[in-house]
Amino acid sequence: MADDGSLLQLRADALCVHGDRPDAARFAARLRESLGAAGVSICACHARIDT
Repeated sequence: MADDGSLLQLRADALCVHGDRPDAARFAARLRESLGAAGVSICACHARIDT
């Protein structure tokens, strides 16, 4: 979502999550769950599926 509240459409081949806050691991887990629930394919980089 953009700063103005509009939705962004993009294609990404990778997502890097960096976190130094105390709940970083929990945030990453919730992000993975949310992306999976939205139909986003998640796999290790070496197992990436080209479409």
